[in-house]
Amino acid sequence: MISTRWFRRALLMALGAVAFTGPARAVEPTVIGFDPEMVHHDPDGSAYLSVRDSSGIFDAMERGDEPALLTIKAQLEADSPGRPSLVQTIVAGLCDVAIARVHGDLDTADTILDRLSRSLGPLGSPGRSINPLGFMIDLTRSGNQLLRGDVRRWAGTQEQLQRQYFEPLRAAYHMPGLIIRNADLIRLVVPAASIPEQTVVLSSTDVVPFTRWSPIIGGKQVIDSIGDIVIDGDRLPAVFDTNSFLGTLPKSYVTAHRLRVVAQSGAMSDGSGRTMLQSLVLVPSITIGHTVFTNQLFSVAMVERPIVGLQLLAHLRHVTMNAKGLSFGSSVPFQCSQPLTISSLRGGYQASLLLPVILDGQTLMAAFGSGDDTPEAMTIRTKMLPTGPSSHIIDENVETILGRSRVKIALEHADLTIGEARMADMVKYVLTAKAMIPNISTHAFRYGTLHFDWTAHRACFD
Repeated sequence: MISTRWFRRALLMALGAVAFTGPARAVEPTVIGFDPEMVHHDPDGSAYLSVRDSSGIFDAMERGDEPALLTIKAQLEADSPGRPSLVQTIVAGLCDVAIARVHGDLDTADTILDRLSRSLGPLGSPGRSINPLGFMIDLTRSGNQLLRGDVRRWAGTQEQLQRQYFEPLRAAYHMPGLIIRNADLIRLVVPAASIPEQTVVLSSTDVVPFTRWSPIIGGKQVIDSIGDIVIDGDRLPAVFDTNSFLGTLPKSYVTAHRLRVVAQSGAMSDGSGRTMLQSLVLVPSITIGHTVFTNQLFSVAMVERPIVGLQLLAHLRHVTMNAKGLSFGSSVPFQCSQPLTISSLRGGYQASLLLPVILDGQTLMAAFGSGDDTPEAMTIRTKMLPTGPSSHIIDENVETILGRSRVKIALEHADLTIGEARMADMVKYVLTAKAMIPNISTHAFRYGTLHFDWTAHRACFD
């Protein structure tokens, strides 16, 4: 974590170093402000570098927690009455970036990042100074590119980050295997220049019906968000999942069609504590209804059918999703006026659509997982299961992208309000090593309909 005091010291050191070298001399960039205590070790002994702010800006952004960001911003303003220093300006600017990102407003976020880079002057050029300020700005900009689905541009930025930050930092720490945490999760295995442009041709009106058949689990018929898509001419049933970001293809399909692997991921988690490495491929053509996407980035996993994630769904206009299917298009009626809320990693590797929930009188935000067909309206992953008189604790087998695992769960009856829809239903608590954002399942479609439009920054459930 990086404190404001540390920022000031690093800034003065970096400014001094840049001023000393002068503008005319061709010299190696100065690595400044990356202290030894910023390197940590995982339980397996792997060393990683963590670059985060002590105010909690990026932590709040990853939770999609706008109230926390507004509190941080107010505190930053109170701490810098009058004319703020450059460091205070940068930190406050990063808070504004995070607020824009939480609402899916990537254009505003990019505008602020560009302004922050200019305000850094020579410190904003990694060719002259490699410092945490520029690092966080450039990494966040890279994340915006991936969230926008501009894979070609993102790949070019990844090469720049590797050359301008990752390699010099590993050399400065004398650690060739140093992991740059939350920055190098996806590594290209092909030149960025070989990745073609991504295109999207939108339809003004589209409907994708969901399958009418679904299994019965625990005596309840589940709701599956499964509809047909066309991949390179093949019509396939796919899961539409607003709690996944990158789409996913079955490994068997990728092998059979010899799709091009362009990147490898780091340790991807399924939320159960297990991780695995994944390949990422480019899919030449995907059609949803009459909307056509080309050259899209998909992960590869041991799944039964393709998963369409939020990266593609974010391009669609006026999306309406319920138990019957998916409708979208600029000509489709859309009355939603509530602000969109997104949780996302700084590097853009994961994003989820969040909705406001009132659970037994307590207000919280939960990810809407339209790919989750569990027969409980909401799942809460927690480090401690409830032990009240109404709790029913059992062991359960679950299927994830990493395969089957066995977890301990507790079931409780609860009064819920998701968006504007009220319900009395079951909530499932899952025992995990780390608490996570709660997840709303498709069971909520029994009580309401999801509406969202990332471009217009709106999302509702009613």
